[in-house]
Amino acid sequence: KNLSLTPSDIEDALRTSFFEIDDKLNSLHTPDVGSTGCVVHVVKPSPYSVKVYCANVGDTRCSLISPTKIKRLSYDHRACDLNERDRIYNQGGFVVKGRVMGRLMLSRTFGDFELKNFGVISEPYVYRKELDEHEDNNQFVVMACDGIWDVLNEEGIRQCIVNICNDKENLKKNVTSTICEELIQSALAEGAW
Repeated sequence: KNLSLTPSDIEDALRTSFFEIDDKLNSLHTPDVGSTGCVVHVVKPSPYSVKVYCANVGDTRCSLISPTKIKRLSYDHRACDLNERDRIYNQGGFVVKGRVMGRLMLSRTFGDFELKNFGVISEPYVYRKELDEHEDNNQFVVMACDGIWDVLNEEGIRQCIVNICNDKENLKKNVTSTICEELIQSALAEGAW
C-alpha cells in the first residue's frame, strides 16, 4: 500500500510501513510480543539497471552475494553496538550484558513494547544499491535470521553458492532451493538450533 502511495520515494514507504506494522502490533495489546523484520524490494527502472532496496530491524540479515562480491544490505541492530547503545542511553534506557535493560539483545524490533520507553524502536535501517549491466549477473539476495548468520559467514555462503552454481548437476534443479537446503544443512552441521 505504501509503495503505491509514494512510488517515487521507496525508502520513505518502507520506513512508514515498518512504523505502521509496529502500531498495528501495539493495538493488539500484547506487550511481550516482539520480532525482527527484513524486506527487500527490487525495481528495474531501465533495461540496464536494477535498484535493490532493503529495510530491516533487529538482526535478520540480508546480503547481496555474487561469485565475486559480497555486499551487506542490512544492519544488525544489537544493543551492544556502540551507536545503538548510545541512542538507548540518550532515550533513558541502559545496556547490561549486551541487553537493553538487561533483557533484550536487540535494539530495534517490531513489538517489545515494554521496552519502547527505554530506546527500543521500530525505525528500520534502509539501504539502496544500484546494479548495472556491468555487474555480475549471478547475484543472490540471502536473507536469514541469526540461526544462519551466527554460524555461517558471508564468505562461506558465497563459496557455497559458487560450488552449487558450478556443479552442472545442480543446473538441472531449482538452484535457489538447492542453495537454501545446503545453507540450512551447513548451519545445522555447525551447531545452529
